[in-house]
Amino acid sequence: YAHHPTAVTTTLQAVRQQYPEHRIRVIFEPHQMIRLQQYEDQFVRALSIADEVIVFPVFPAREQVSEARCHRISQQLAATICEQETPAVFADGVNSVVLIVEHTGQPQDLFLTMGAGTVHRIHDEVHRRFQQHSAA
Repeated sequence: YAHHPTAVTTTLQAVRQQYPEHRIRVIFEPHQMIRLQQYEDQFVRALSIADEVIVFPVFPAREQVSEARCHRISQQLAATICEQETPAVFADGVNSVVLIVEHTGQPQDLFLTMGAGTVHRIHDEVHRRFQQHSAA
């Protein structure tokens, strides 16, 4: 549950300190359009602590925002993170994220799901697929 840049920063700094040899990959679902717009610069700085960021569409919660706008603003966030020299991509759904994780994940990678909306579904699906593919 990391929907504020301070929480994102603190979490990523702690993970970086605890696992300095690992590649930190964040799957981030922004929570609320207004919050993302208000703290965009801080989110960019916070997420740039990671080695790579996968941005999920904004979870609008109580806001009346179109799906297209949620996608657009999240795509912009990914592009701005890239401008800070941290690789970032936009993924439009759980399956897209899972495919990225499956095809690019390495044994020493740490994947963190961060957000306050439906991001838990990503963790659950990745975990389920890894269990399917692992030896019993």
